[in-house]
Amino acid sequence: MENFLPLLTNSLDQGYQSLVVGDVKQAIYRWRGGDLSLLQQEVEQHIGISRVDVKELNSNYRSSKHIVEFNNQVFESAALKVAADTGVAMPQQAYGDVAQHVSKADDGFVEVSFIEEEIVDGAPVIPWKEESLDRLAMYVDKLQLAGVPLKDIAILVRKNEDGQQIVNYLLAHKNSAKANPQCRYDVVSNESLRLDGAASVNLLLGALQYLHNPDDAIARAQLGYEFAKLHEPDRVLTEVFTVTEQTFFEHRLPAAFAKEKMSLKKLPLYELTETLIEIFRLGEQTGELSYLQAFQDVVLEFYSRERNDLGAFLEWWQLNKRKKSIQVSGEVDAIQILTIHKSKGLQFRYVIVPFCSWSMDHEAWQAPNLWVASETLPFNDAGFVPVKYGNVLEKSVFRQYYEEERTRTFPRQPQTSCTWHLPAPKKD
Repeated sequence: MENFLPLLTNSLDQGYQSLVVGDVKQAIYRWRGGDLSLLQQEVEQHIGISRVDVKELNSNYRSSKHIVEFNNQVFESAALKVAADTGVAMPQQAYGDVAQHVSKADDGFVEVSFIEEEIVDGAPVIPWKEESLDRLAMYVDKLQLAGVPLKDIAILVRKNEDGQQIVNYLLAHKNSAKANPQCRYDVVSNESLRLDGAASVNLLLGALQYLHNPDDAIARAQLGYEFAKLHEPDRVLTEVFTVTEQTFFEHRLPAAFAKEKMSLKKLPLYELTETLIEIFRLGEQTGELSYLQAFQDVVLEFYSRERNDLGAFLEWWQLNKRKKSIQVSGEVDAIQILTIHKSKGLQFRYVIVPFCSWSMDHEAWQAPNLWVASETLPFNDAGFVPVKYGNVLEKSVFRQYYEEERTRTFPRQPQTSCTWHLPAPKKD
């Protein structure tokens, strides 16, 4: 504001119009360091109410009727609830103009369902998340049978761990008797695209680790597990992990691997990966080629920039594997799984939020540090100090900072043009 104010006032003094564009709700993002009052109050205070003409853009041109109406009710209610819980009116002020006008002619569809758990001996018979995953598969089937392509479907989650759980479920469902033969369950997500999640890459890494240190029991078990998972899916895993004798262990692997083990270790790193891909027939695995090619690119990049050293590569991989994934075009026909945060600014025709249950406040493990100050003794000479966010601050001299942080919770709905599905646990 300090930088722009002289420019704005000078322009207005010379008879010109100036346009200030912004969204008060966006300032609630804590990580942006946003200040709600900047657009909400200070523009009018510094420039003068008589020289400010507020234009509200309150029409939604992308979402269907029922979705707009649903969002209007959710955000209006959320603003009232947060204001009531915190005793601070700021959220209600920020969301005072949240209601949007409908522009699209089609109705759209919103379904909110509440899952009631049956409790036996103090524990749920079927946890609500498992029931929600089964409903997720049902929604996906229903949409596909209605002619909806997978790329028009988005699944939103709060945390990456939830996304991985959904990826694992859909993969298992795809290979189960419950899968609809007329439907597909392909997904694209940050987690599903990671190289260290691909079965072929993990087998390749298991072989590299075993070659690097054949006496390492963990490396031997990892290779045995990855090989069985890909080539012997019916093998009992307890048998895999109890094999300790090296010759017997290698007998289950391709003959060329055991026979050429010593010569393989002498190969350059990139050539070694190519040879192992051939020995373990990894190129024949359906859907794995993109992951293998991306992994070979990673090996080649390391080989070119670093050195031709297997041990150094394996150590580097452990530090960097989470950052490596395949790149796909936006035209891939697959369900997109995203976090709510990553969905901002995107638009989808069909959205499913399978785990629609989270606190309006920070989770304890995500509580941020707040920089606080006070004029009250004995803190008045300390300046700004960091404290952990938590409700204990509500009854302290730092209450103002606690309340401001709590009001920064920003309920966000991505742009959805047709359908919302929101399963949630039933509360008392």
